[in-house]
Amino acid sequence: MKKLQDPNIILKKGDKGTRTVVLNTEHKILEGQIQLDNLAHYKPLERPMVIETSLRVQQLVKELHQQNYIDDITNRGSVKHLSNLPPTPVFYTLIKIHKPTPVGRPIIFECDDPTSLWER
Repeated sequence: MKKLQDPNIILKKGDKGTRTVVLNTEHKILEGQIQLDNLAHYKPLERPMVIETSLRVQQLVKELHQQNYIDDITNRGSVKHLSNLPPTPVFYTLIKIHKPTPVGRPIIFECDDPTSLWER
């Protein structure tokens, strides 16, 4: 099977299903930008918050350890996990094909972010 090479078309899985959705690249980008421009849900940042957030989480872990809320093993694991700078989260949308008018469901992918240690 030949792989699609057209940069004007995006093939993605739809939300809540295994169906393939064919999208116009320009429309997909515009739809994501419309969602990001909604100031009721998103706020533009002057600079990325990843470093600041990571430092705040490290300080919180240190305080929790000092106050005996977490043990030495958890503290060492936290320090090791947090010593690497986490990646900046990524925004994308999944198309809701079960709606009368297909729209994108916003996703913010934050794998290995400063708070994901507690999600594992």
